[in-house]
Amino acid sequence: MLAMEKLNETMSACRDKANWARLNSKKVVMLQEAYYFMDASLIRRIEGFREKIKLLVNNLVASQTLKEIDPSKSRQVLEVDRLTDFRFEGTKIFVKLDLLDSIKAPIYVIRDFKTGDTVDMYQPPLYTLAVMNRFAVPQDTVETYIEYLNHNQAKRFPVTTRLIDHTAEFMRTSIAEMKGFLKNRAKNTPLSADAFPGQNNDEICYRCNFIEVCDQYKGKAFLKMVP
Repeated sequence: MLAMEKLNETMSACRDKANWARLNSKKVVMLQEAYYFMDASLIRRIEGFREKIKLLVNNLVASQTLKEIDPSKSRQVLEVDRLTDFRFEGTKIFVKLDLLDSIKAPIYVIRDFKTGDTVDMYQPPLYTLAVMNRFAVPQDTVETYIEYLNHNQAKRFPVTTRLIDHTAEFMRTSIAEMKGFLKNRAKNTPLSADAFPGQNNDEICYRCNFIEVCDQYKGKAFLKMVP
């Protein structure tokens, strides 16, 4: 099974830390927990990952989405896991839809696959905005479905005008906050490092993508977090 082979390959890459210096790390898939905190407890969790992968793949094959993606039903797959962008009030926003298809009318159908049980309330309306912007279509021509692969359940997510407005306001606030950390907005130049104080929260820092270049952790052993 390809998913299992990829997991085994990833585990090997995590253990081979000596070669990370010569590799392009952006092209190497790894499990952060395995790279930093390999122990017996984590190994047991990884065995659990292997079992869950089997469940998720089986449920994906049996999912409502794959049953509906049928050329005979006049459905057209527009994109799969493709990074795209759109402009929101002058700012470029990047999104990646798991799957986007369309049917006659036309209706655009966003499919979002989840391996857990929760949904970020801002994600479906953000995806809806992206589709509306890209294809220049009104809101009522876009539908969103969440596929919960853990339970093999598909549910339509109702994206209302009110929710889109609320998401747009959240985006305005977030963008303004992020631009506040720029010295030169035109060149996207950040403020000095002094403007970015450490979190002083080991649980947050443990999951940070920049932990190895952070002054707070230089020369310091990584804390071992309890899974």
